[in-house]
Amino acid sequence: MAAGGGVARRVRRTGGTLVRRLRLLPEGDPDGLGDDEALRGQSLPFEVMVYFADTPRNLYQLRQWYRTLRALDESHRVGIVCLDSRTAAAVTAESGLPVVCCGRIGTLEDLVSRSDVALALYVNHNIRNLHPLRFPDMLHAYLGHGESDKAASASNQVKAYDFVLLPGELGKERLARNLMRYDVDAHVRLVGRPQLDLPTPRPPATEEGDERRPTVLYAPTWEGAQPSMAYSSLVTHGQAVLGSLLRSRRYHVVYRPHPRTGANRAEYARADAALRALVARHAAHDPAGLHRIDTAPAWHARTEPADALVCDVSAVAADWLATGRPIVVTVPAAASAFRDGDGVLEVVPTITGAEAYRTADLVAHALATEPPPERAAWVDHAMGDTTPGVATARFLDVCDELVSLCLHERAART
Repeated sequence: MAAGGGVARRVRRTGGTLVRRLRLLPEGDPDGLGDDEALRGQSLPFEVMVYFADTPRNLYQLRQWYRTLRALDESHRVGIVCLDSRTAAAVTAESGLPVVCCGRIGTLEDLVSRSDVALALYVNHNIRNLHPLRFPDMLHAYLGHGESDKAASASNQVKAYDFVLLPGELGKERLARNLMRYDVDAHVRLVGRPQLDLPTPRPPATEEGDERRPTVLYAPTWEGAQPSMAYSSLVTHGQAVLGSLLRSRRYHVVYRPHPRTGANRAEYARADAALRALVARHAAHDPAGLHRIDTAPAWHARTEPADALVCDVSAVAADWLATGRPIVVTVPAAASAFRDGDGVLEVVPTITGAEAYRTADLVAHALATEPPPERAAWVDHAMGDTTPGVATARFLDVCDELVSLCLHERAART
């Protein structure tokens, strides 16, 4: 019986390895093809470990932190730990930071037990974050991937971390308002939004007498994994939004689908395909050839050259507001979508699904109108000081504080 059980286990192991190597795993599962044999008996030569347990589809959450993490690496050695070989390969090529890929949690435990990592950073709430969170000899801090009114920004999951690093007071107030028995003063550190520490590009110059068509970016979010996260306008607004912009012939139109579009619901994948086809048809007949679909891996509000943005409730909206350029935000059609008191919808022009056919006119009005003073006040409250360089410096100071705190706690224990 025991021998038969051993054969069955070997068959399952072999089958699992084959499934991973042939890329037959479900999209959301890491392939577990790490460098475990080479890592045996080794240690992590990092003071700061960034833990990213996701597949490449979610790399947009980590990519936005590369530049800031490289700055941190100048004072505290930073390394990124992955569970997926495809993710690790991409991060190695892109980040400029050392990357370790662990296929087995036992390997991670062995590495950490031999290492002097003082601070672990997390950019999402992946359930696999629980693996390193159980290690008590380091501090754990949640970074997230943007200031957003979404339900994930008021999640009780932040209690799993020793600290939460947020852009501004708005996020801190959101946690205080929504979480029970959570001491925000003890656990929250405000660092601004380092991703905004870049100059905003100027629109392309035109010859005297030429009329330049403004560029409008439509960047809807994905459908979300649960009803409280149903903010996407793709199905409810998408055809009318892009149709209005393209038919008006007043704009160059860029469509940027979210990397996770269709991950949970096939109707969103179909809607995305239809919108891509719509833009492609108009691009074929546009003499300037400037209608396009943008699927570049990285996106930053500061470096995006569009003149105006149409988007959903998301971190994209908050980042764009900090640039001072015109924006129109869709109102979620789903009544189940989480709405908090002081969100972005309170300070921007909005579009319901029924109004989406008027998008071209709403954008024209936004382009011709000075933003109200309350919008700048909202940005200060939500994002902190957006003067280039200030947020990165604040982030580095806070990380230095947390590393020192960990070392002090260790010394006190011994």
